[in-house]
Amino acid sequence: MLNEGYENGWPGLLRLRGQLSEQMQSFQVFKHREIFNPLIARGRPQKAIAEELKSDCIALGSEYQAFHWQWANADVKARWAEYRLSGMKMMTTIRKSLLEQDEVVRKLALA
Repeated sequence: MLNEGYENGWPGLLRLRGQLSEQMQSFQVFKHREIFNPLIARGRPQKAIAEELKSDCIALGSEYQAFHWQWANADVKARWAEYRLSGMKMMTTIRKSLLEQDEVVRKLALA
């Protein structure tokens, strides 16, 4: 949608942003309750790693919220090129963070 231009991309992006926000919040709650908190309860060495993962997860959520609020009342049509780059950067950040978390959690699960 970011490659379609403002007129074609923006309406779909508005829907997707809302869905992404809801899904990220739900996934964050799930990860904390089902993954990070049980690992923290196990104690060392998992505790320190899980606490860092939890902190990184919270930071990612905050970063996404900042992105969302930055553009919530902006004139996206006039700033489409900037929004497009900002959106691609945010997508890359989310993907990278989730992949890193997944890799660490899988290693901890095998430990």
